[in-house]
Amino acid sequence: MAAKQSKSAVLVKKKVWLPIIAPALFNNQPIGDMYIDEEQSPVGRRVTVSLMVLTNDPQRQNVHMSFDVAKVENHQLHTKIFGYSIVPVAVRKMMRRGRERVDESFVVKTQDGVAVRTKPVLITRGRAKGSVLADLRRQLRVNVARAIAKLTFIDLMKEMVAHKIQRELQESLRKIYPLQVCELRDVHIETSEKRLKNIVTAPPLAEKPKPAEQPAEEAPAPQEQAPAEQPTEGV
Repeated sequence: MAAKQSKSAVLVKKKVWLPIIAPALFNNQPIGDMYIDEEQSPVGRRVTVSLMVLTNDPQRQNVHMSFDVAKVENHQLHTKIFGYSIVPVAVRKMMRRGRERVDESFVVKTQDGVAVRTKPVLITRGRAKGSVLADLRRQLRVNVARAIAKLTFIDLMKEMVAHKIQRELQESLRKIYPLQVCELRDVHIETSEKRLKNIVTAPPLAEKPKPAEQPAEEAPAPQEQAPAEQPTEGV
């Protein structure tokens, strides 16, 4: 009898399905459902969705967006963006023989103070010397830091989804060497406190020297007129 009573006393936790809602950048559209325990908070849980689903563009199937549950409202899970990433297999397929690959990983801060881990990748159109690759790597860090520092985190995600920031980076770096691929293969909010110690900041742009002002020409001094001769009276 005691065993039967203990089994009957066990409480069954009730679980429910709640819809997951994308943030405003993706028009607050539903992106799935989550099976959660009513007694546990789902805030902070992470979901990943293909950008193809969010934009209805089959060409973006290799790009994933990550979202964190921010709040529960009206029996819906509202999310915020955590990051953007390209499927590793897609990155490997970009590489071909006779090309060089440059990978980087560093932390930069957005205009609104969000620490972002960014992992750019470059693939050249041909074989390049080590000195050229070193110049590409150095300028890549500077250009990425400058580009991200001018944007808020949401604007950064918006430009990445539109592939705008990637095109601008490729346009600026092709002056060093022609590039076949210029991508940000992973950009997400950095949550590790240890890795926040080495934040990359771009040096300020050098101001163009102002032309030297030429001294104004002095107006010529007025010439003194000779006094008119007085007529002499006859004696």
